[in-house]
Parts: sequence; structure tokens; C-alpha cells
Amino acid sequence: MDKCEHFENFSKHKEVTRRADHGSVPTVIYATLYRLLLEQNTYFNQLREYVRTLKTVPEINAVQYGDHLTGVYLDGYNSLISQADAETQKILTKVMDDAG
Repeated sequence: MDKCEHFENFSKHKEVTRRADHGSVPTVIYATLYRLLLEQNTYFNQLREYVRTLKTVPEINAVQYGDHLTGVYLDGYNSLISQADAETQKILTKVMDDAG
């Protein structure tokens, strides 16, 4: 697995950030922090599941936090993040509509 830069990808939140001018800034900040926490926890859980499949100490020692997820672990990560994004977007839309 290669090093991963998915931690730095916040382009999905540009629309939410733009809407902050018309809505609740604390809500947008909370949603952004929630997503960061969710990304890290989901990544950790998927990486841990991958490590549990490894058989030798050298294989396990070669894994580092930040390595790219692959296969079912990447699919699991993407699925969980997509579900969370959809739910978060519903909540933010409601909050922004109520605020405006």
C-alpha cells in the first residue's frame, strides 16, 4: 500500500462553506470537524481490519498509518464516508433552510 493523501481532501465541503455566509457558521464548523473525525476513525478501522488479515510480523510492521487502503477496505471506507456525507448533507440543508 502507498502513502495516502485522502486526509487533505476537503473539496467536497466547498458548497457547505459557501453556504455558511447565509447560515450558521458554528454548524458548518461542527460538520467539518465531525467529518474529519469520521474520516480518521473510518480509516483507522479499515486499516485495522486489513492488518488483522496479515500473517507475519514483517507484513504487519510494514503497514503505516497513512498507507493507501485497497480492495474491500477502500470500498468499505468509501461506502461509510458516502453514507455519512449524505446524512450530514441532509442535516446541513435543514439547518441552513431553517436559518435562512
